[in-house]
Amino acid sequence: MSLPPLHPKVVKKFHPDGSSKTYLGHSVICRLPSDSPLAATLKSVRQELSQHKLSELFKNEALLPDTNYHMTVFICVRDLERGADAMPREGYATDIIERSGLTGPYDEWLEYTIQQVRAVALEGHMRPPYSFFVEKEIPQIGYSIGVRLRATPDTKIKLAHLRQQLAQLTGIAAPDSYVFHVTLAYLLREPTLKEADELKALVESHLAEAPEAVQLPTQQPTTIQRKYHPIVPLNPSPTNAVHITMDPDTDQQPYSPKSFPDLHIIEPTSSHTHTAILLHGRGSDGLEFAEELLEESKLPGQPTLAQKFPSWRFVFPSSRQLWSTLFEEDMPAWFEAHSLTDITSRQELQEPGIIEAVGYLSSVLDDEIERVGGDAGKVVLGGISQGAAVGMWTLLCQEKSDRLGGFVGASTWLPFAEDIRGYLSKGGENSRGRGFVESMMSHLRHLVTHPRESRGVLNTPVFLGHGVDDGTVDVELGRQAKNVLEQLGMEVEGKEYEGADLEGHWVKVPEEMDDIAQADTHGSRNKEQWLQSWKFVFADATITMLFLYFFLFATILAQRPSTISICDYYTQVEYGSATEENQFKLVQGIVALAFAGPKSIPSKKVPKGLTGILNPGVQGGQRVDLLPFFNGTLASTNLNNQPVGINWLDDGGLAPLSDYLTGKTKSVVLSNSSNEYRLFGHFYTPFSRIFGCSLPPADPPTPGGSLNLAYAHKFMSLDFAEVAYFIDQLTRAAEFYGFSTTDAQSLNTRMNSLYNSRCAPPITFNAQNGPQLLSLCQDPSCPLAVPNSDCEAYANLTADGGGSTKPSGAASSVTGAETSPTDSAAPSMKDNHNLSAGGIAGAAIGSIAGIALLTAALFFYRRHRLASRSKAQKQQHWTGPESVDYLSPQSDKFNSFSPHAPYSPAELHSPKSPELPVELSGETNGAESERISRAMQ
Repeated sequence: MSLPPLHPKVVKKFHPDGSSKTYLGHSVICRLPSDSPLAATLKSVRQELSQHKLSELFKNEALLPDTNYHMTVFICVRDLERGADAMPREGYATDIIERSGLTGPYDEWLEYTIQQVRAVALEGHMRPPYSFFVEKEIPQIGYSIGVRLRATPDTKIKLAHLRQQLAQLTGIAAPDSYVFHVTLAYLLREPTLKEADELKALVESHLAEAPEAVQLPTQQPTTIQRKYHPIVPLNPSPTNAVHITMDPDTDQQPYSPKSFPDLHIIEPTSSHTHTAILLHGRGSDGLEFAEELLEESKLPGQPTLAQKFPSWRFVFPSSRQLWSTLFEEDMPAWFEAHSLTDITSRQELQEPGIIEAVGYLSSVLDDEIERVGGDAGKVVLGGISQGAAVGMWTLLCQEKSDRLGGFVGASTWLPFAEDIRGYLSKGGENSRGRGFVESMMSHLRHLVTHPRESRGVLNTPVFLGHGVDDGTVDVELGRQAKNVLEQLGMEVEGKEYEGADLEGHWVKVPEEMDDIAQADTHGSRNKEQWLQSWKFVFADATITMLFLYFFLFATILAQRPSTISICDYYTQVEYGSATEENQFKLVQGIVALAFAGPKSIPSKKVPKGLTGILNPGVQGGQRVDLLPFFNGTLASTNLNNQPVGINWLDDGGLAPLSDYLTGKTKSVVLSNSSNEYRLFGHFYTPFSRIFGCSLPPADPPTPGGSLNLAYAHKFMSLDFAEVAYFIDQLTRAAEFYGFSTTDAQSLNTRMNSLYNSRCAPPITFNAQNGPQLLSLCQDPSCPLAVPNSDCEAYANLTADGGGSTKPSGAASSVTGAETSPTDSAAPSMKDNHNLSAGGIAGAAIGSIAGIALLTAALFFYRRHRLASRSKAQKQQHWTGPESVDYLSPQSDKFNSFSPHAPYSPAELHSPKSPELPVELSGETNGAESERISRAMQ
């Protein structure tokens, strides 16, 4: 039975039986004094490990003797860096090569650097002793067992100076800070998770009794050469011999799949045909990235992206925790990136992480290709930021793989880009990273010379999107990546965008999708020609690349084609087809979310400021509470020109909406005998028209006829913030359901301009209905309508839209494809398709016949009060129908206290006729008095 292979960092020091090898190298170290309290603790750990049932993992010299306990300060030369027969290898320590001209054998190189180390003078600002805090928890056990030491601020400065001087003298670059540690043992095979946890618990149980701090030696730091060789002291005398030193990255684990966190996988719900592997950025993980893209980005009741692509397997790998020299803490990262301002600064720190991450991700990629029958074209790879960066390296390091289905990167860069360019060109000066690139990508020189059909992974199509205002990864780095990939002969589509979230360091969702949807954005190439250039992407599934684009960038197309309405467009995006049922789903979801708010939604993607119309909120710094207008607290409903209080939330209030939003019900379930049922039933139709749905629900049956919006709001005394809050909640809910920021804000602006300005002149949407007054806000806080205003038109409003005074200005007429209605109550399908984001709101509302117009108004119930009357208005009860019945949502059954009871005048008796309300003229301060009164309650 063959022994399992040793990890690369173990095999250079030990044989499989645990006997040590000669270590051809030398490092600057600090020994742990044998009389140190920490040494006593570690000796007890060693004693227990030596007798443990898992002792075969670190038998013989792999369990280091206690005389060997030390901390590495600076690694000078290691056998790992040697070339085939000479040292240094290409691109390694170029400064010292230039000064010394050294190109000879390894021993000569070794001797030279030893002499340089001897020249170090320990001045006062870097002289020992060095003080450290002992960390009581150890890293997850991979190939070694070690104890971490955290330098005190004073020691950190001392060692930084020492390393800087060593780097200058040797020409060997090194990190400014290590994960300081003392190694106890090396593992001769990878432990199982259970074994690793058991060993970790054993060590930490001893460390609980260890001292809080330790001081490393009063002796000078020393260097070691090779096993049992004399010590080469910094100054002036040698100390005891030790076996070997340990690399500074003891917290890193081997790149086998088992050593990385578990994959987060969303399995296909039908026969598996394709796989998407998507990589998170630094500071995140696979689970969180999946939630952002798939699982919590949609409302329950809607299909998630995984449901829309049931044959796809979604794989989200997670990076490990790495020490960040920039942030000086452990954090999830694929590799260490010290700086993105100067990407050449200490870029050697990136090498270990890239090596292990590429090895790990390559194994994931190979496994997924095998799962789809060995067809690499059915696997797509993508990521954001550092995830896309390591994804590009993984792609380029696939020496024998066929082309993948596609690669998509957002806000990213290509590590060692100039080194890759230099290596391919075989010219230019040697660079520090050139040797690293050659060791990982030597096959690229051969692939670029092959005919296109046999170029393997270089045939993989690539899309790179980047924000021009990206404050984390500069857009120039994205351009550099694109240029290098194109130098490799790859087909790269690169786009730049403005205004992305997270200060530009995120996908600009709308515009990036529009680059696929819009033909004219590709210059002289039409859509078919552009898709043809990607034909190898769509080999077995024509949506492979398109899917990944939808997936990575939240599935939202950018600016709608001008021939498609908002409703039809986003219904198509969300559900795959704009059927009548799907259009109703979209509108019902937006309305439910706009009213109930996001409290019941398990999502991190709720638009900022979305709180819900029925919940208290803030608009423009002013507190807004619209609930009293719905629950009957305020007598603000205009019933036959009288203010009446009606409870429109009589069938559970928020509960039915929340049940729908959380997936408990497949629709908003309401009793058809309730006021709430009629309220929302009337609301779906007008907003289907607001959004331009080509197949809106039919208008609910309403006796009486069409009501004017301004008349319906006559007794509400709405101020600017209240109307704006309602409109804002609606548009934010639309954004949650996929509306682009452009479309949502266009709706918001248009509705505010139509309904939230004072004294707007009448507008004619439909000749049958005549001029309509649309200003819902006559409060002084609302801006006067521009360019024309007509306050007289709003005096003594009547149900048919007119006032007792003839309007002083001629009514405006809205014409054109965007807003022209048909002679019927509903616009035609053709008209709806031509509605734009700018004109759709007014056109749709204006074209609604019958009581559907009024129901939009009923969401702003407010009691009208005069400035001279501070006493609350009494709630009025309907005494029976007048000659013309203009009652809205519930004309046949109405009772503000018991809305379920059948209509009967005897049951609905009221006090004698109420006082006639004072009409709004736009000059009263009653609204302001009402706001003050409510604020004091």
